Amino acid sequence: MGSKRTKIGIVYRPTEKWIAGAYYVQNIIKALSSCKDELQPTINVCCNNHSEFEELKASTKYKYLAYSPLYPERDKYTILINRILKKFTKYRIYTDGAWGSLFDKTVFYYPITDFTEIYNIQKAVAWIPDFQEKYYPEFFSQEDLLAREKGHKELIQKKVPIVFSSHNAEKDFIKFYPEGKDSRTFVLQFSVNHPDFSHESIDELKVKYNITSNYLFCANQFWIHKNHLTLFKAIKILKDSGKKYQLVCSGALSEYRNNSYHQTLFNYIKNNHLENEIRILGFIPRTEQLCLMNNSYAIIHPSLFEGWSTVVEDAKKLNKFIFLSDLAVHREQAPINSCFFSPLDENEIAQKILSV
Repeated sequence: MGSKRTKIGIVYRPTEKWIAGAYYVQNIIKALSSCKDELQPTINVCCNNHSEFEELKASTKYKYLAYSPLYPERDKYTILINRILKKFTKYRIYTDGAWGSLFDKTVFYYPITDFTEIYNIQKAVAWIPDFQEKYYPEFFSQEDLLAREKGHKELIQKKVPIVFSSHNAEKDFIKFYPEGKDSRTFVLQFSVNHPDFSHESIDELKVKYNITSNYLFCANQFWIHKNHLTLFKAIKILKDSGKKYQLVCSGALSEYRNNSYHQTLFNYIKNNHLENEIRILGFIPRTEQLCLMNNSYAIIHPSLFEGWSTVVEDAKKLNKFIFLSDLAVHREQAPINSCFFSPLDENEIAQKILSV
């Protein structure tokens, strides 16, 4: 392809608050590297700073990455030209607080969730992971609910192509937005590509994190819908029955919808004397997480709602047994080594851990 290599834009915003979003982009880029060289596009990585770009470049080893700041700096000449263009035409070289330009040759930008950040709406490809707010509106503020509703209707109105991570989410879109039945929708189920974690020592990690026995591993952000409390109740049932299981949990402790939620979990552990049974590690490096996952007795995933679970894909990639909540999307992911349970029934969770 040479100079005619296709150019696409990928938005990359790594954050501890939603690390799965960063993994999602990493996996897309790694998947593109499996294409024939002449089919691999140049990827304009739209990120906050150059250090994020270098980290992505190192982790994916993709040959055709280019740095594109989310919010390009405007010099005095660009500002002057924009003012003149704005006065006499509908065009500008750059929009304020957006990337892309009048002369941008990028075919499309993905995944787009906020259209104020892109110059040309015709180059937007949206991504909707799930419709959790429709099933658990109590987990969201009224402001968040209105913003999501407005955003989804704007996609339909502006005829923006929409990507879903599961057929389940695509069905929900038509269910909740029947006016969008003629929208251009696509299902892109993703798998994972793990970084090398062979340098991690499980013995050292057990000492570091005070893991004293065979353990179940739960790798989820500490958000309300991830349902840790029901899992902790199941661990208490096992302890009270004389069956001791150690549960190790990784994931960021912040919950933007409820700042005190993680304290509720800590209080439950303390009040029920489960400090030895439950280890909360917080946000840890990905290679440590994978090593702990790989050496666990089993992975456990009690989430109340998912779009397409990275944890389930991790378990499939590692060929680990996984206990997981009985959700339609989990069934769609079809992990072979698995056992399903009702997510809000701690007695069933405990029974499944004992019997499987």
